[in-house]
Amino acid sequence: MITAARGLRIAVGVGLGLALVLFLQLRGGQVQPVTAHYRVQIESPEEGIVHVRLDLEGHEASRLFLGFSANAVAKSAPVSKFRVRRAVDAQGRELAISRDRGRWVIERSKGAITVEYETHLLGQRDSDYAREVLSRLDAEGGRLLGSDIFLFPVGRSVTDLKVTFELPPGWALFHPFQTADFEAAPPTVRSLYNSAIAVGPYRSTRRQIEGIDVVLAVQGRFAFGDDDLTEVISEVVSQQIRRFGMPKRSRYVFVVNEHPDQKDPDLLHYFGLHFDGSMVVLIDPRTDRRRLRREPASLCAHEFFHNWLGELVRQKGYEMNWFVEGVTTWYAYQSLIATRMLDRGSFAQEVRKRYRRIAPRLDSNERISVASAGQQVLQDPSTTQMLYSGGLFVAIALDEAIRRSSGGQESLEDLLAMLFEEARRDADGVFTRDALEAALGKLTGQDWRTWLEAYAYGEDPLDFPDFVTGAR
Repeated sequence: MITAARGLRIAVGVGLGLALVLFLQLRGGQVQPVTAHYRVQIESPEEGIVHVRLDLEGHEASRLFLGFSANAVAKSAPVSKFRVRRAVDAQGRELAISRDRGRWVIERSKGAITVEYETHLLGQRDSDYAREVLSRLDAEGGRLLGSDIFLFPVGRSVTDLKVTFELPPGWALFHPFQTADFEAAPPTVRSLYNSAIAVGPYRSTRRQIEGIDVVLAVQGRFAFGDDDLTEVISEVVSQQIRRFGMPKRSRYVFVVNEHPDQKDPDLLHYFGLHFDGSMVVLIDPRTDRRRLRREPASLCAHEFFHNWLGELVRQKGYEMNWFVEGVTTWYAYQSLIATRMLDRGSFAQEVRKRYRRIAPRLDSNERISVASAGQQVLQDPSTTQMLYSGGLFVAIALDEAIRRSSGGQESLEDLLAMLFEEARRDADGVFTRDALEAALGKLTGQDWRTWLEAYAYGEDPLDFPDFVTGAR
C-alpha cells in the first residue's frame, strides 16, 4: 500500500497468494512425478545474471513444458528475463527447444533431462513503483524472488526438490527452507517460486521465538541498530503466536534492505511482501530507533500476520483480497497496541491521517469498491491505497458492527480466531465470500449479506466511528 501523510509514505506489500500470480495453467491428464535439482550459480553479480542448471529425473512424457510464475506487480509476465540456452538427455544428446505462449517446450525429452538457462535481473524496473518489489543483485549481494529465478515443470508433480547455490567468496545464503550452508529443499513447487532469498554478506540474527526459528538477514546502514529491529520483530511474532497459536512453518526469514527511494528529505518510505516462510521488509535508512516502533513495526506485524490470514486461511485468486489485506492492516495495529508500541490514541491519529488522505477518493466519481480494488493487486498507487486504507476502514466498521450486533460480546478478533480454528480443521478449505458470511452468521446469529454487499462489494458510505473522521 502506498500512503503519504505529513512527510510519510508507507508501502505495504501483498500477502501470500497475492505476491505472486501463477502465469501458466497446469494441463490436465495423468500427472507424472519427477525429481528436480536446481544449481543456482552467481559468478558476476554486477551483471545481474543468474545461471541455473535444472536436472530432472523421471520424466516420461514425450515433451517437457517449463513455466514460471509472474510477480504480481508486473502487468504482463516478463518472459524476456529468462533465456533457455541448452537441453540435453541422459546421453548428452541435444534436445530441441521452442517457445509456446510464454512457456518453453523441450521435445523428445523422456527420462533424465538437464536444462541450462539464465535469468537477467537488470533492466526489469519498468517504474519507480514496480521496482520496489523485484529482485535486485549487484556486487554487494542480492534479494532474489523465486519467481525471478526458477523455471519449473508444468503439469508434473515434483516429489523431491533440491536447490544448491554457488555464490561468490564471502557470501552467505538465507533461505526459508535452508538445509545446509548453500542448500535448500522447498517442500513444493509453490514454495520454490514463492520464496524470498537473501544472498551476500548480510548481517544475520537468529532467535527462537515461541518455538519457531526466526532469522533476520539485514543489509544496509540504518539509523537504528540490528538489535533494535530484532526486538521489534520478536515482540510482534511472540504476541501473534500467543494470540492465535502456532503458524504453519517452524522457520521464517525476514530479508531486510534499505528502501530504494530516499530522494525526498521529508518522506520516509517502507514496503513489505510476504512469501512462503519468508518476508521482504524495505525500510528507509533514515528511520531512527523511536520511529522503528511505528510504521516499520506495523509493517513487520502485517507481513507476519499473513501466516494466519493468507496462508492458514487461504483465498482463491483475489476474491477475498479486500478482507485479507484490509483486516491484516487492521490487526497489525492491534498487535502494536497489544505489545504497547502503540496506544489507542496514537492508533486513532494514524487512522485519521489515512482517512484524510483517502477521503477525496471516497467522495469522487472515481471511487471503486474495496473489493474491486482488491482485484487489481498493486497495479497503481491509487488503487493500492484504496485496497489497504479502504480495507482498513471496512475492517474498523466491521469490528464496530460485530460488537453492536453481539451486544459487545464478540469482535472482529473473535471472528479471526474462529476462521483460524476452522482452517486448522479443514486444511483443504478455501476462504470465500460464502465462507465469510457463514462465519459471521455463526458468530453473531445474524445475516451479513446486505452489509457486505453495501460496504465491501458496493460503494455505500461507511458508518465510521468518530475516531476515524475526527468528529466530536
